[in-house]
Amino acid sequence: MKLRTLLLATLLLGTACTRNNADADGDGKISEEEAAATVDTVKLTPGQWEAQTTVIDAKIEGAPAGFPTNVAESVKGQQNKTSTCISPEMAENPGSSLLAMREEVGCEYSQFDMRNGTISAEMTCTGSKMPGTMKVSLTGEYGPDSYNMMSEAVAENVNAAVPSMKMAVQSKVTGKRVGECAQ
Repeated sequence: MKLRTLLLATLLLGTACTRNNADADGDGKISEEEAAATVDTVKLTPGQWEAQTTVIDAKIEGAPAGFPTNVAESVKGQQNKTSTCISPEMAENPGSSLLAMREEVGCEYSQFDMRNGTISAEMTCTGSKMPGTMKVSLTGEYGPDSYNMMSEAVAENVNAAVPSMKMAVQSKVTGKRVGECAQ
């Protein structure tokens, strides 16, 4: 369940990512205000959106003896589908609703770029909704009616009993507008 939550957070965060010199104060961290200032240029088409995250690859390193060897293999191919109604207000300014997830999960961006139909972002997440630290990189393409991204996430210190263990997950994230919102 934590993996699904993490992947959903990655999807939502990726949808809201933007740079265009987002680190306006040059401190190496992109604040919510800095990100929101650049997200305003992204416009989505209002309506019902469906998103799917598919785990392409997963690896575990540093696992202790006796740790189940098929854990990483068992998540490959897992899919998480979500459906969301994007209101006209949310579509006009997606940062106001989507950046809230960033705060909830506890992510801090070190790199943002979302312009000319391409997305690139790097972030570190250490929120209370997940143990340890996760570094995520996102790359992909977007438009007003769809997006396609690849996400690579490396989680460390997710198990206090085995601090040397880390898990790397590569996922494909797609989303598209599928029609009008259900009333």
